[in-house]
Amino acid sequence: MNANSRVSDWRYPAAIFVKKRWCAWLWLVCGEYPIAILEAGWATVAVEFGERASEANQARHYAELRDWATRASITVFFFEAFDEPWKGDPSNVDGAEKHWGIFNVDRTPKQVMQ
Repeated sequence: MNANSRVSDWRYPAAIFVKKRWCAWLWLVCGEYPIAILEAGWATVAVEFGERASEANQARHYAELRDWATRASITVFFFEAFDEPWKGDPSNVDGAEKHWGIFNVDRTPKQVMQ
């Protein structure tokens, strides 16, 4: 698969669009070396992101990114396993840094894992 065919299908949200753009650049510069996205995720609660932060949007992001990465032969490390309430501003319980997990703090699965 060449770089042009890998980036021709851009019907994804901005987060995936950016990943695809960087990968296209890497393919052009580095040729056919393997590419890995080392940290990819979606916050489920975040006052910084408004309604975009939700379990439904996290599930959509993971599914679309996984499908694209599989087609393009890209390794993706999803971020992260569990919510981490100790991260970020202690006074902002709804801050994005705390809510990137695919499982809640109590280890119950979010929508993406159901």
